[in-house]
Amino acid sequence: VSGAADAENNIVVVPGTNGMLTPDMIGGRPEVSQVIENSKVLVLQCEVPVDAVVESLKVASRSSNTLSLLNAAPAPVVPGQQLPREAFKMVDILVVNEEEAAALDRLLNGSNDSPADVTKDPTAAVALADRLLKTSGTKWLCIVSLGGAGCAYACTDGSSGALPCPSAPSDKDKYCTSTVGAGDCMVGSLAAMLAAGEKNPERLCKLSMSVATQAVFGCPSRARGEPACTCNAPGKTHNAGMIHDRYPKLDRCAQEVQEVLYKVVN
Repeated sequence: VSGAADAENNIVVVPGTNGMLTPDMIGGRPEVSQVIENSKVLVLQCEVPVDAVVESLKVASRSSNTLSLLNAAPAPVVPGQQLPREAFKMVDILVVNEEEAAALDRLLNGSNDSPADVTKDPTAAVALADRLLKTSGTKWLCIVSLGGAGCAYACTDGSSGALPCPSAPSDKDKYCTSTVGAGDCMVGSLAAMLAAGEKNPERLCKLSMSVATQAVFGCPSRARGEPACTCNAPGKTHNAGMIHDRYPKLDRCAQEVQEVLYKVVN
C-alpha cells in the first residue's frame, strides 16, 4: 500500500495463495459449501480467481437464507478475469467505489464517463448506481462509494439517493492521515447489519459510511505523536476517545452502529 499526501492510496495486490483458490475447493467440499448455505451473508471480492467467485455465488444461491454481497474490487474487467454477466444475477448487493464503478460501466454499457464526474455530481452518481443495478442484473441493491463525497445507491424497489459522509469534520484535511481500510470497514459493517436484519438501503449506507469514516479519522498519527488506543469497553470503539473528542456527532453515530452490531454477536 502506498499513501499520498492527500491520504488517498494505491494498492498493489500479489495474489499468492489467493490465486490458487479453485471452484472445487468451494462447491466440491460439503464442509465448505454447507457453511456458505447456512450463513446469513456471503461477502465476496475479486482478489481470488473469477471462477471461484462464480462458484461461491452458485452455492449461496441454493439457499434462500443467504444474501450475497459482492465488493467488486479490483474491478473484474481484465480480459480473462471478467466476471460473467450471468454471475451478477446471483448477487444481492453490489458494492463498488467510483473507479470500479466506472470500469464496470465501461464493460457493461460502453460508457466513457470519468470517475471524477460522479464524485462531483450527486445526480450523476445516483444515475451510475441505477445503471449498474439494471444492466448487471444485481438482485437488490447497488452502492457506489465516493470517498469523501459519500456514496450513492439504487435499489430494485425504486428507491435511490446520494448521501454525504456523515458528520464530515471541517478540519478533515488536518486529521485525515490514511484512507486504507475504509472501504473494507464499510463492506464489513454492511454485512454485519444485513446479518442483523437491517433492510433499509439508506440506513445501511448511512451507518456503514460512519464506520468507514471512523477508520479514517480515528487513525492515530505518528507525526502528531498520538498513541494507538485499543479501548473495547461497552459503548466505545477503537480510538473511541480520539473520535469523541474531535467529532462528537460521529461518535454518537458510532454508538448507533454498535447497537446494530451487538445484535449479530449476542
